[in-house]
Amino acid sequence: KTCENNGVVPGAHLVVCERVLLPTDKAGFFGGADNGAAVRVMRVRTADGMPLMVEDNLFDPVKYRFLLDE
Repeated sequence: KTCENNGVVPGAHLVVCERVLLPTDKAGFFGGADNGAAVRVMRVRTADGMPLMVEDNLFDPVKYRFLLDE
């Protein structure tokens, strides 16, 4: 909504979408789902086609497994 409120068109470019193993000390973050793995999605967010920021997120590998097929 921030982009639209400022009169620019938001966008994103996918850099990577993959299943990753979390470091041992972080493996329980999603409750041990999928043997300590996560789905990692990295995107470059844009405003009017210009790069604005890099977004790098981890998602629950069971609940968001579908992201790997998108």
